[in-house]
Amino acid sequence: MVVSRLKRGIRSLILKTPVKRVLQDNQRKKIPILMYHGIYTENLPMSNWCQIPVESFNQHLSMLISRYNILPLTEVLDRIYNNKPLPDFTACLTFDDAFKNFYKIASPILIELQVPAAVFAVTGSVDTMTPSW
Repeated sequence: MVVSRLKRGIRSLILKTPVKRVLQDNQRKKIPILMYHGIYTENLPMSNWCQIPVESFNQHLSMLISRYNILPLTEVLDRIYNNKPLPDFTACLTFDDAFKNFYKIASPILIELQVPAAVFAVTGSVDTMTPSW
């Protein structure tokens, strides 16, 4: 009980002082990079933790578009490397493994919403039936 009152008191102080602004400014400068593997429209034959339903992906994009400046990963890296400023609340999207569902499901959504994303392909698996892992 004493600990919870102490936590409430500290939180109250933070919210009433410049610390809140500093904390918000710090969040403003962080660059979240969201990494996806795959998007599906129909249930998968077996559970796959690295694939999400298209409905969830659309919800993620809706939230991101409303709160972040989503930039291409190459642009963010170029700006960082060349000490150029980034917009506040910058974010990036990446897709690992270049699964076919990126091309068929995610890509049309990203194009329609004008959201850039980087795709990392496992080149050793291209044109084979060999799993990338």
